[in-house]
Amino acid sequence: DYFGTEPDPSLQRFVDLLEASRRVLDIGCGQGRNTLFLAERGFNVDALDPSLEQGSSRAADATGLLPGSSVRAGHHAGQ
Repeated sequence: DYFGTEPDPSLQRFVDLLEASRRVLDIGCGQGRNTLFLAERGFNVDALDPSLEQGSSRAADATGLLPGSSVRAGHHAGQ
């Protein structure tokens, strides 16, 4: 885990200012530490990163966490 498992400190500090009903695009999500953090809070997250082709990441783990929460990983959100 190059960046660790905790979400970005700035995201942790300001997440309460965001409406959980909004969609979030996590471009370059890497292993998905921010994706999972947001999905656990009810955000609909589209996670994109070329390294996720194998589907092995925390971003992939976020799928199905909460009703209405979705994560799509890969080169394109439509994949």
